[in-house]
Amino acid sequence: MAYKEPLNEAHPLNRPVLSVWVVTYNHEKFIAQALDGILRQKTDFTYEVVVGEDCSTDGTRAILKRYELAHPDKFVVFYHEKNVGAKRNAYEFTLPACSGKYIACLEGDDYWTDPNKLQRQVDFLESNPDYGMVAENALVKNLINNTEYQFSDQADGDLGLEDLLGKRPFPTASVVFRSALIDQKLLDFENLGDTILWCYLATKGKIRYTNLRSSIYTRSQNGMVASSDRLHWARLMEQWNAQIAKLLTDSTYRSIFDRRNYDEYAKAMQAAIDNGNYGNARLAFFKCLKYKPLSAFKKAVKSVWSNSAQKKT
Repeated sequence: MAYKEPLNEAHPLNRPVLSVWVVTYNHEKFIAQALDGILRQKTDFTYEVVVGEDCSTDGTRAILKRYELAHPDKFVVFYHEKNVGAKRNAYEFTLPACSGKYIACLEGDDYWTDPNKLQRQVDFLESNPDYGMVAENALVKNLINNTEYQFSDQADGDLGLEDLLGKRPFPTASVVFRSALIDQKLLDFENLGDTILWCYLATKGKIRYTNLRSSIYTRSQNGMVASSDRLHWARLMEQWNAQIAKLLTDSTYRSIFDRRNYDEYAKAMQAAIDNGNYGNARLAFFKCLKYKPLSAFKKAVKSVWSNSAQKKT
């Protein structure tokens, strides 16, 4: 599906100022909080809620239908009859349907806690046309080990590509960006994901980060990062890094990509050793060698020695 340009600026009455871009799958426990957080927003502008519901097997769809019925003027919902996958749900169906001048991101298991979030972020972008995106801090609710903590301790400031490729200080739920910066070139990338989107936007305009906790980021076993198949995750990260590298012509970023790839394969190697899956450990080790040979040897020796010592005790 080709990217659909938002309605022309010359027809402001037919176009909401902002679109809330929501993707959801099996978020029955969380989706009502996400939608309530949207509807509690205090704004002096119009907004729409564009949702992609990817054929959930729980009660997510039924909850969405209740909200859509109660607020027919707000919701545009794609109810997929078969699972289309995260990328197609987000970038083929819902993003092109967002007609607002600005787009706010929200995944179905996260939610906003500050009713002034959208107004604050839109005001900033309206007053600062050289900025293409704004993001804020969040509180993490870790359902895996039942803890809560701040997403980042980074101070207010502009973010560069190094920040986006490192440990980024913001969750997806905190982001608002200009829809005019999205074009078909971005959507043609394979394995599209959040980091690719942020880096793409960084090539189009400045990014502002504010250390205000305005949302809840939920970390659970359902998340892709929490997948037990760490080797599969490392391979996905490697593919994403290759896509991001296509955006950047500066060779100084090569070391960042090498570090990102090494770190993920090192985690995969450790997980495989811990699980006694030495076939996967070997595959991950050779990938580590590609990016950081000396570190790979040290990591492998330390991991095997530690694992062996634990078995003896």
